[in-house]
Amino acid sequence: MAEKLIIIGTGGAASEVIEFINRYQLYEIVGFSVNEANMTGDSFNGLPVYPLEKLEQYIDMNTTKLFIAVSWYQRMNSLKRKMYEELKPRGFRFANLISPSADVYAAEMGEGNWICDHAYLSHGCKVGNNNTFRPYSALAHYSEVKNHCIIGMKSTVAGHTTIGDQVYIGVSATVFNKIDVGEKCLIGGATVVKRHLPPYSLVVVPDCIVKQKDSESIEKYLSLDHIKKTIGDKPKD
Repeated sequence: MAEKLIIIGTGGAASEVIEFINRYQLYEIVGFSVNEANMTGDSFNGLPVYPLEKLEQYIDMNTTKLFIAVSWYQRMNSLKRKMYEELKPRGFRFANLISPSADVYAAEMGEGNWICDHAYLSHGCKVGNNNTFRPYSALAHYSEVKNHCIIGMKSTVAGHTTIGDQVYIGVSATVFNKIDVGEKCLIGGATVVKRHLPPYSLVVVPDCIVKQKDSESIEKYLSLDHIKKTIGDKPKD
């Protein structure tokens, strides 16, 4: 029998997670949870929605895990990070969602990670907590992704490389081997990184220009307001 799971969130990201879990029958989804101020009803997708502030009162923490399903454009995953760091000290456990088509040979893996279809995690690599590896992404041998990162579709992190906390790597980007990427770096789609990046670096096409930011402004760059200004519409979760 599949383990029980509560999904944190009821938006578009949660809907994608539901489909993924049900497709491969990874867990038995038994409910959802959001902050009490954001609750619009007591059910979602035919299952109960619980207030996050009182979640301990509604579930058995020994038999039920959590998965945080909020959108990547929430300030470079900062909302997902905040939720994890608030829930973990309360004693909750988090599920790893791993596609059967993914190749996972990691030496170490934390919790709350989503390893999507055809992702490749090579020999000796290390993965922390609360990360997402989108389809066809690759993490090469002896590399490390720390916590709260997004590794975009078809992106590649070469060997002996370290990716710091809350890094966003865009679609089809490449990070060369033996590179250190500091926390909260934003590596844009189709870029190529060949040198170490200090924290809060922004790497953009067409010329892979590196711009230095601070912690606040780098988060704002990957936010819903900025995306609306850039593309004129709300992105899909």
